[in-house]
Amino acid sequence: MHRYVFYYIVLFSFLFGCKNSENKEDDTSIEQYLTINFSKLLNSDSLIKLSDIAVDIEMIKLETADDIFIDRLRDIEITDDYLFISDFKNLYQFSRSGEFIRKIGNRGRGPREYTYIVSLNINEDTKEIYIYCDISKKLLVYNFEGRFSHFFKLPAMADIEYVKDSLFLAYSKVIEGTEEHIFYLTNPDSDTIPLVKNNFKWEHKAKFYIGVFGKLTPFYEFNRYIFFKDVYNDTVYRMNRDSLIYEPAYIIDLGKYDMPDEKRLSYVADASQFKKYWDDYYQISIKETYKYLWFQYCTYNYNNPQVQYGLYNKRAGNIFTLIDEDNNKSQIINDFTGGPKFWPVQTEDNMLIDFIYPYELKAYFNEKVNNKDIESNKYKYPLKRKKLKEIAFQSSESDNPIIIIAFQN
Repeated sequence: MHRYVFYYIVLFSFLFGCKNSENKEDDTSIEQYLTINFSKLLNSDSLIKLSDIAVDIEMIKLETADDIFIDRLRDIEITDDYLFISDFKNLYQFSRSGEFIRKIGNRGRGPREYTYIVSLNINEDTKEIYIYCDISKKLLVYNFEGRFSHFFKLPAMADIEYVKDSLFLAYSKVIEGTEEHIFYLTNPDSDTIPLVKNNFKWEHKAKFYIGVFGKLTPFYEFNRYIFFKDVYNDTVYRMNRDSLIYEPAYIIDLGKYDMPDEKRLSYVADASQFKKYWDDYYQISIKETYKYLWFQYCTYNYNNPQVQYGLYNKRAGNIFTLIDEDNNKSQIINDFTGGPKFWPVQTEDNMLIDFIYPYELKAYFNEKVNNKDIESNKYKYPLKRKKLKEIAFQSSESDNPIIIIAFQN
């Protein structure tokens, strides 16, 4: 039996002791944040190979069992023993080496079922899995053996991140114009502690709600801290999991590329009007490892977003967009084993986690064979490249993806 207690001392510390900042903030009480000039990212470029930033690579082919097909992989959670893979519709558990173990839970509207997996979180200490479904506003709890434990209702939110004990950090997209906060803490009793206020409100007069929805995640974890950023907000916040104190960590200075509040799609509620200027402004998400900040950015053109990638070297202080050998915008060149270019969909301290579908590998190797690629001279790990090629041609194009993990020193 779980006992959900919302400690009054925590509430008191937030209401009276925290250094709150708001979106588009000008709070000068905290001086430890770093301001990042977005125009420098746009105007500088560099070709980066995987060997420039990592020391080794691991490839994990996910087993394809009967009726277990991962359609559009969405979330990857890695523990010492398991891989938990979500494709928005289902949650699958694999061994650390890729053997299929079980499907966790089922789709539906029953008390033990989920409609969609909006958010997936893992608690390694308690061996619990948290699945949030926004349609039912329900968070379901399973254990690592796949057994259902319980569920509870939460407020409507766009995403959540597990913090500790029974606390979750919630993200609320500003769509209706009346939302009080963008980020807040909540618990199974739906008690809430406001964190980042919504400073842009309006009376929504359109007949329907419309907003920008994309793959840019509001959360990442690094060095036991939780970092969070709204799509329109210029501030990346950092929260200490133990004290629950939060503060600005980075300010992304978009300059002229920062979309004015009055031009938001959710505000104008007119897609045809929004299309007139959607290429003029950028949205940006961020991840972090010990040496780099990882930027993924694109315009608000949801028909053709043209996602680009950049790095900020925290030690050297330089920032740049990634390019390839032909000076085209690119991801990281995989000179360890080859294969499609590399970009971490998730970072965990020294681990960079990506994935590849077999059909992508087949297309890559077929092209390289036609170009008479010389493997032994070009790649750092020719034996691992050989293994990758074997995986490609021994797999059906509809097989489950290959997880690629690069390790930084």
